[in-house]
Amino acid sequence: MLPAATRAEVDRRLEQTSDLRARERRPAVRLAVSGQHTYRELARIVACSTTTLQTWFAKLAQGGVAGLLVRRGGPGRPSPLRAPQVQRALHPELRAGRWLSEP
Repeated sequence: MLPAATRAEVDRRLEQTSDLRARERRPAVRLAVSGQHTYRELARIVACSTTTLQTWFAKLAQGGVAGLLVRRGGPGRPSPLRAPQVQRALHPELRAGRWLSEP
């Protein structure tokens, strides 16, 4: 069980973050601190795996609220459009107005 001050800090920080993935953790943490649900029940309620829940709670236990908010990076492979040579080729064309982000 988390101390009341820690629960309040977790709730506040998860509410304020702009990271949507971190915000998804808020309901799980709120329900978990009540002590009324098993990992399986929590996983079903918040629609994630029990392994994911265990990872979140381990981060919280090891690093506090800051640990819960840390992200190692996004899933999947980096976009090939981020490669420096592609960026160098795209920037002049974008500046020249050849491509627009809106119709």
